[in-house]
Amino acid sequence: MSSRSSGFGMFLLIVVVILVGAGVYSGVVFFYNENGRAGVGIDKERANEVSEKITEEGRRTMEKTFDEAGDAMREKDTPNE
Repeated sequence: MSSRSSGFGMFLLIVVVILVGAGVYSGVVFFYNENGRAGVGIDKERANEVSEKITEEGRRTMEKTFDEAGDAMREKDTPNE
C-alpha cells in the first residue's frame, strides 16, 4: 500500500513540475504582491513570442506536408518508363 501511495506522490510531483514549466515557458508568471499573497499573471510579451513561434512552426509544418503530398501526387501521375 505504501509503494502505491509513494508512486502516486511521484506522479503528482512530475505533473506539477511539467505544468509549472509549461506555464513559465508560455508567459505565465508566478509572483508575490506587496501583501505577501501569491498571485499569477501573464507576461504578455513572452506569451506573444511563444504564440508567434507556435504559429510559425505550424505554418512550416503545413507547407512541408503539402509539398510532400504534391510530390507524391506528381510521382503517381508520372508514368514509369
